Amino acid sequence: EMASRFARSAMVALGCAASLHSGRAASAPTRLIKGVSYGPTPVLQPAQASQMPQDDFFCDEAAPMWSSAGRGDLAMMKHMGANLVRLYGNDPRNSHEQFLEEADALGLEVAPGMSDWPYYQKTPGSCQTTDYNCFSQVKPLYMQNLANGFLTENDTYHRSLRVMNILNEPDLKMPPTATIGGREGPVLMARALISAFDAMLDAEKDSNVTGPLINFTATFSFAMCMACDRLRHVPALAQMAVLDDAMHRPEAYGYTPRNDILEAYQTRWMHSFNTANPAADLEVMFFPEYNRAFPSTPVYIGEYHSVHAASQKDDVAAVLAAAERNPLFAGIAFFEFTVSYYKTGSELDFGMFGYGSAMASMEYFGATFDVHCLAPVPHEGSSLAEVVANAFGGSVDFGKLCAPWRKEEERPPRILASAPSGARGFLAAPASPSSVALV
Repeated sequence: EMASRFARSAMVALGCAASLHSGRAASAPTRLIKGVSYGPTPVLQPAQASQMPQDDFFCDEAAPMWSSAGRGDLAMMKHMGANLVRLYGNDPRNSHEQFLEEADALGLEVAPGMSDWPYYQKTPGSCQTTDYNCFSQVKPLYMQNLANGFLTENDTYHRSLRVMNILNEPDLKMPPTATIGGREGPVLMARALISAFDAMLDAEKDSNVTGPLINFTATFSFAMCMACDRLRHVPALAQMAVLDDAMHRPEAYGYTPRNDILEAYQTRWMHSFNTANPAADLEVMFFPEYNRAFPSTPVYIGEYHSVHAASQKDDVAAVLAAAERNPLFAGIAFFEFTVSYYKTGSELDFGMFGYGSAMASMEYFGATFDVHCLAPVPHEGSSLAEVVANAFGGSVDFGKLCAPWRKEEERPPRILASAPSGARGFLAAPASPSSVALV
């Protein structure tokens, strides 16, 4: 029998009678996640996003950004004290072996995810055209992921891999009205997730995967699900409850699994969500209810950054302290590594590093893009990167930044003048440009 990578640890029993379903403890994390969300789109203006042939930035072609031979993004994260990199775009045709190898050499774990493409971007033939049954769309893609770096030559998972995200914010996409429409919305969302999960398990079986296994998750938004039957007053938790019910009763959600999804769910699942709420909110409005509902299932925050917190320094420290106190809270991935200049409005409020001058060029699937040096975004008298690094127990490697800020005593006076104005919204993760096709 294939053993789970993460040994089951003793979880504090917090009201098992009130839990949604009794069962064995899920695979428990071995160390607190101090992660960074990574989607370094190499453009400076929203209009340039349409020029991107892909948004897979952990493939070999993107090495000029992430590798030590290039800008050194992974090494910067490690220097800052991070132990995990959370990813977005994923073209399974691409090789990801070099990224995983470098991450492993640095001591970083990796949390990739399936892209949005098979779910609603594929034309024709997305999951939305097969009544939200995603098995046939997801299985061949995950088979390619396994063949192109996720598995070693011994058919074991690459040891840097920690958790695979089936879909980022499915409650906002599958369908878009899943939380605010009729009761059918949560059912369709759950069907999409359990069928995709089943597909990934089937891909593992056909690929003869052996040895330590990775965890799986589906990262929900922090929206309240008014269309859900239970726990609708708790952001994200109602969506998790629907998924839990679907794992236990898949036929009630219009799906018949090919594999034992309940066994895999009970032993390999981590819940996750994205939020812009500060730590103080989470300790009141989410974690007490979560601990009662899921007393043996770990949860982590896939995107964490409360831009309106009174003090980023205090807030990041507080959320990590909360994780230290709560054995179910596995940690966070801070959102995000670089400012996403292809976005507008409040979405530009996120990102620890801006872009400076071009330091190299990158040939990326038939197009050429500048690789810009990193310029720390100023914050509270220093920089946001320093705030996160201090909380993670590391430091910023100023020698790897744009020339004006290579010495620690020299601070950036403001965000780069060349950066576009506007903001970076939070809950929506970087989406694939409409021109991306993975067929």
